[in-house]
Formats: sequence, C-alpha cells, structure tokens
Amino acid sequence: CNPPDSFADNFGEYFDMVFADCPCSGEGMMRKEPNAISEWSDQSPVLCAQRNTDILENAYAALKKGGKLIYSTCTFSPEENELLLSRFLDAHKDAALVRSPLYDKASRGRSQWGDGRECLSNIVRIFPHLDLGEGHTIAVIKKGGLSCDEEERIGKPFAPYRCLTDKEEKAFCRLLDDMFIDPPKGIYAAFGDRIVILPQGVRLTGLKLIRAGIDAALMINGRIEPHHNLATSARYEQVRRSIQLTSEQAYSYLAGEVPDVKVPFDGYGIAFCGTMPLGIVKGVDGQMKNRYPKGLRLRKTR
Repeated sequence: CNPPDSFADNFGEYFDMVFADCPCSGEGMMRKEPNAISEWSDQSPVLCAQRNTDILENAYAALKKGGKLIYSTCTFSPEENELLLSRFLDAHKDAALVRSPLYDKASRGRSQWGDGRECLSNIVRIFPHLDLGEGHTIAVIKKGGLSCDEEERIGKPFAPYRCLTDKEEKAFCRLLDDMFIDPPKGIYAAFGDRIVILPQGVRLTGLKLIRAGIDAALMINGRIEPHHNLATSARYEQVRRSIQLTSEQAYSYLAGEVPDVKVPFDGYGIAFCGTMPLGIVKGVDGQMKNRYPKGLRLRKTR
C-alpha cells in the first residue's frame, strides 16, 4: 500500500474525483462480521478518525478545484463521520458538502452529532434496521467555490418556500429518476401543494418576484405528480421516459385528446414533437393518459 501523502506529493491537484472508502471501526459491519465485534474498543473510533483525517487531507490535496471527494465508511460512529467532517470543513474554507439525493430507505446525516452546522445533513447514512444492507455513511465534498456557510445561505429555500421533508424528497427524487436520465438541478423546495426547483447559487432575498424557479410537481393526497412546467422546461436529451408524436398527434394531444399511439413505459413521461416538449403523459399498460392541463387545451377548429 502507498501512504496517503504519496498521492498529493506525486499528483498535486490532478484528479476530477477521488473516492476514499476509508478503514474504520466497522460498527456497521458487526451483524455481518463477528470479528468486527472482538476487534472493536472504545478507542477504535478515535484512532480511525485520526487516520481518516490524514487520508482525507491528502486526497483533498490531490483533487482539482471544482473536483469532488467521496468519503465513505461502514461505521455509525460520529467521531469518524459528522465530527470528522466538521473539523475538516473548519480547516478547509473552500470545501463544501454536496447534498446528495436520498433513495427510499436512506437517511440524512445528523447535524447534532457534529458541530450542529446544517450542511452535515447533506451526508447520507444507511442504517441496517431501515434497509437490507449493513451500516454505511457517505459524504460528497466539493473543492473550491462556496464554503458550507455560504452554501447554507444560498443553497436552501428562502421565504416563503420551505425545505422538503425526507419523505417528500425521496418521493420527488424517485419521480425525477424515473423520468430523467439527467434530472433538473437546483434547490428542491415546497410552496403550498407544489414542489418547485429553485435556482441555485443566486441570492433572491429582498427582490420582488412574481415566481421563482420551476413548478416541478404537485402533492395530491399523499401522491407526487409531475407538473406541466417540469415537462416544458425539459430538454429532449435529458429525458428517460419520452414519447414522440407527429404534428397531427401533437395537435390532438394539445386539444386534450388521446392520440392513437402506444406508450413504451408505465408511469409518467413527457410527450415531444421532435425536440419540442409538449407536456406530461402517463403510460398505463401501453395506453396513453393525457395530462395536458385543461386550461391550456386548444379548441379544435379542424
């Protein structure tokens, strides 16, 4: 094995991405690996945190500006996760924790297990009592740009918008992953029964705005359904579930009718005419359900 400092010494700021799956106290593996229990002591998290700090320091030094460092452990210990990352962020003002989307059974990092800073919730934790896997922690650190404090100021919803709950965020991210190859970027927030994608990296507080961002979804009786504006703001190449309509079929769709076309997916997708997005459709057993808003439908004259 190479010592961690050999990478920084030899490469400098070379890598776009570094993945550091670090040695840890193994608390998340005790169900799977009985040896992890016998090898653990109350000093294990402290010693592992010291070693992993050295690994992170050198991995970060070998990272390009704008690059990302993925830090992962298989332990629950805050000393090796939230507390370690709190100290790392204090030492590197150009570092920021990137907020990663949650899948169904994942959980957020615990800010109170570190120094209380809000961005520690951008960490993803996997707990074995909530998932079929073992215990893991994953954090994505971006080098350069805004600090975590600045990210918190302009990287979270501003009034009157609110943050999504974990349940809302998981359901919305699942919808986006189903519909898109490259989901829209921005700050996911809620306003009333709407989920909106707000622009990231700008300060809009103090401005009189008619509307900010994109209306992306509606929350209806516990369900999340895509908003028409999510479709009309999409680029063809970023969409996973799409259906092509001819000019005649598009005219029929925009009038609220159901064109005679087979839908190759079940669930929500986007209808296109060429590369022009038209609106939302829903596939059910190969049949199309037209979700074009009633108030926007054309009045047919031919």
